[in-house]
Amino acid sequence: MKLKKMFAVIVLVAIISVSFAGYHHFFGGKEQFEGDSSPPIVSNASLANVSILLKLEGVSVKIASDMNESAVCSLLQKELKADVNPVGEGVYEIRKNITEEHLTEVLKKINASIAEEIDNEPFFKEGITPQTRNETWQIIKTKLNMLGLENFTVRTSGENLLRINITGVDAQDVQIVKDIIGVPGKFEIRIQTGGKGGDINAGQRLEDIENITAHVIYASEGIESAGTIPVRVGGDSLWGVPFSLKKEAAAKLRDDAEKYGALDNPMDHEIAMLLDDVVIYSAPLSPELASEMKTKKIENLVVETGLGEEGFKKAKELIIHLRAGTMPVNVKLVRFVEHLTS
Repeated sequence: MKLKKMFAVIVLVAIISVSFAGYHHFFGGKEQFEGDSSPPIVSNASLANVSILLKLEGVSVKIASDMNESAVCSLLQKELKADVNPVGEGVYEIRKNITEEHLTEVLKKINASIAEEIDNEPFFKEGITPQTRNETWQIIKTKLNMLGLENFTVRTSGENLLRINITGVDAQDVQIVKDIIGVPGKFEIRIQTGGKGGDINAGQRLEDIENITAHVIYASEGIESAGTIPVRVGGDSLWGVPFSLKKEAAAKLRDDAEKYGALDNPMDHEIAMLLDDVVIYSAPLSPELASEMKTKKIENLVVETGLGEEGFKKAKELIIHLRAGTMPVNVKLVRFVEHLTS
């Protein structure tokens, strides 16, 4: 097995250097992907109309506190691990689903409480601001446009529901529509800090690896650009997505890789990439790349998504998430219905 892995690495390095000049990748030795390496088959698929009911998760709450807005926001962001925005007159938008009981316990730490309305009921409402709702819709619209869809309508229902109707969807793309709309699209790069090589695998959730990894960057703050179409990487015909880091993010990746030992012992300090808190790729730096990063930062990288049609589909979805941006709130698919039209 070790010989096989080493051979795969040598071939991968050679082909990458020819096919994607200027882009760098990680080891291909971890056998995470299975399936046919042939290109996806395109057929004369039928069309479908899709109806979606989407719930945008978040709450609005009025807080009684002697602290200023900035201090309250800082505390809530730290304790709840969520974006918090002051709306005015003591009201805050928390971009995450939380319970009234949980928030009450958090506020006790600063001698604050949930304020009451005129009817003496707590000012705690499920829903988000129109601005956040519109921001979310604009990102969804961009994602649909990038998939080649233009015939769709959206209606709001209450403060946290979107009703989306799309016509003329290629039946082969229905699942992709569901996948790109049903998640925020948060992309994160982390570095392994504990354990040993092989402890992190595709499909694991953030909570499974959080104690043995450290955060490096999110796409929203660190990625300059991403490729427009899936590309072939490596001798095994893996599909992948090339992307470029901003200078500051590339410097942080290099500094963190050095800090946590990924440059001197890459095998036990893998670079993990997550989409919506799920590992989609994890592998050590190649020896060549680790050596190169000791003297300079690397801005152009490629993330592999797998073989065959499934790898192509994952690459296509990842491109849409990276280029369209991350939704400001988590979303939940309440209903997703497709009707074939031809």
